[in-house]
Amino acid sequence: ALCLLGLLRFQVETNPENLWVPAGSSTKLEQDFFNKAFGKFYRIEQLIITKNDSSSNSSIVTEDNIRMMFEMQDIINDISVPLDNGKNA
Repeated sequence: ALCLLGLLRFQVETNPENLWVPAGSSTKLEQDFFNKAFGKFYRIEQLIITKNDSSSNSSIVTEDNIRMMFEMQDIINDISVPLDNGKNA
């Protein structure tokens, strides 16, 4: 029961800045300046690639898969979102 006393101060942190950037570091100071000057910006990207044939023990890194990833990147780069000012982001 004594070991559970630490849970009284337990907090869940979901802000990626607080999770990965040490407080008081030069990176944190630069990031705070950037956020004040330009607004907060999060770049969250994750892609999970799996093989259709799980019975095979071969590598997922093949020439065809790398070409497919470059094609996917081109498609993603071509995505635009209309803004209120009539321009695209």
